[in-house]
Amino acid sequence: MYPKNQIIKPGDIKAIDDEGMPMHKNPFVKGKLFVRFEVEFPAPGSLDASACASLAKALPAPPKIPAFKDDEEHEEVTMHAADIENMGKGQGGRQDDDDDDERGGQRVQCAQQ
Repeated sequence: MYPKNQIIKPGDIKAIDDEGMPMHKNPFVKGKLFVRFEVEFPAPGSLDASACASLAKALPAPPKIPAFKDDEEHEEVTMHAADIENMGKGQGGRQDDDDDDERGGQRVQCAQQ
């Protein structure tokens, strides 16, 4: 049994003993069943003000993020949606990996002591 009042977060992975796949050649002994929790959030604008207020009351307060001071150096960036389908592919569909051999680079290995 899972302890009461313990919060499961998105991406958490939990295990249940003896509920997973049966062991090879011994179907009565089972391994662990792993469960990964994913959260489906409501669509933007789908919650009314009273629902938002109820959620804010039920959830812990958000962490305080310190504001930048005018004299601090910082860089502004723009965040955009990621194209996961083409992640890691360079121009022409070639994989951008660390294969330096194609570019004339030299491979280095750690020396054994």
